[in-house]
Amino acid sequence: MSDSPVDTAAWLWDLKEGSNDGVEPTQEEVVTDGFVTWIQDTYGSIRSYSIGEAAIPTTKISNVPTAVTTWGNEKGRFPGLRRFPLTVRSPSSQPLYDLLTLF
Repeated sequence: MSDSPVDTAAWLWDLKEGSNDGVEPTQEEVVTDGFVTWIQDTYGSIRSYSIGEAAIPTTKISNVPTAVTTWGNEKGRFPGLRRFPLTVRSPSSQPLYDLLTLF
């Protein structure tokens, strides 16, 4: 998402549209917030490309239990949170942590 201003704008539009009780965000609002958000994330992601494989963690797998909750599941127990925008869909930390998924 941080590599594309279009992805950032789409994410922000969905976030604002889903949390404003049906009030459509204005184009100026999405463009302004999108630019401010995107320009900061882009510079942060440049580092991960320049470092390459050195950015991949080399730590051993932790045996400390770590929990992840999943929100926004269409068929989950909480239909009110169905469109919650900041969902954890597939944890990328699986290789490093002993994950327990709570349902």
